[in-house]
Amino acid sequence: MPTFERIMVWQFDAAPAELQGLHNRGYSPRWLALIPASIHGPDLARAIREQTSDISMDEYRTLSGDIVYVGSSGLAEILHAVAPSLSEQGPREQRSQE
Repeated sequence: MPTFERIMVWQFDAAPAELQGLHNRGYSPRWLALIPASIHGPDLARAIREQTSDISMDEYRTLSGDIVYVGSSGLAEILHAVAPSLSEQGPREQRSQE
């Protein structure tokens, strides 16, 4: 499996197959987010839990210690939890900063 050094979010069907394979629940998820072990910590975990407390989301851990979140709704909430400054900007503002 490739190594990631930053937070990655995919539509579930576009995520790496190894990460999709972690999902073992009886529903079809819409998105998958990977938080590398190198940046995951108690503060980020708490922010994610607080921002996503009312959505359907499952958490998995890879063998390398990365955290994988999978959900069928609430993509905006997970994006806000992991990158609040980006989720508050519109698409045009994000492009102009690149």
